[in-house]
Amino acid sequence: HAIDYLRLMYCDGVNTSPSANPLVVVSLVLWLLMLLSLLGTTAEFFFTEQLDYASRRLGLSDDVAGATLMALGNGAPDVFTAWNAIHQASDLPLVLAELL
Repeated sequence: HAIDYLRLMYCDGVNTSPSANPLVVVSLVLWLLMLLSLLGTTAEFFFTEQLDYASRRLGLSDDVAGATLMALGNGAPDVFTAWNAIHQASDLPLVLAELL
């Protein structure tokens, strides 16, 4: 793992002074805000345009597209993994149990 957040938060071996803890909390909150901003920017530029195009192409309203196409995008890795496992493996009950 790249950053041990718990060790950083509790200053284990870094700095044991009580005044260091608020600084760590503020820095972690700023880091979290930056990560959320990057996630939002990535979704805005690389996901919403494709979602908008697919919804226009299928003739879906914005609400329906958000509820169905985003759910499909979220569940697609599981579906394709199960599809591949069904065609490659001989243990169909195990694959079906994983989907449930």
